[in-house]
Amino acid sequence: MQTPLSVMRLLILAVNGGLVLMLAVAYLIAPDTAVHNQTLFTIAVATALLLPLAAVFMMRSILTPLAAGLTTEEATPAALGKWRASVLAGMAVSEAAALVGLTLAVQDGSFLLYLPGFITALIFSFGWVLPKQSTVMAAQERLEANGTRTQLWETLNGRPV
Repeated sequence: MQTPLSVMRLLILAVNGGLVLMLAVAYLIAPDTAVHNQTLFTIAVATALLLPLAAVFMMRSILTPLAAGLTTEEATPAALGKWRASVLAGMAVSEAAALVGLTLAVQDGSFLLYLPGFITALIFSFGWVLPKQSTVMAAQERLEANGTRTQLWETLNGRPV
């Protein structure tokens, strides 16, 4: 049985598989191993560092506490929606760093410009965005900060609530 958690994990793995394929494409399009434009390299590194940082803030801004007074039955679907939006936003923004790197690699002719965004996107996706019990429970705590209880972890694992 596929659970919402396994579906989200599969989606993230598929997107990261696309990043690996783009690495091969970047090498085919821009095989040079020397960076020709230092400014473009600086942009690639800055993007690789700043976009995942922005993703963290975006994810946290989505995971605002649920309204106080909701029943668990009302709060759980709302929590699930916020959690999904948070994970997808984090994934999209971190993947953008790799896409910027690919664009810069094509412009410069060196696939090395793709590497900072590629590496950062993989680390961020697997370390922060990929749903694990620790990340889901941290999100659940943020959502339940006003005292409203959810069954987010149980719902994501397909357990009856």
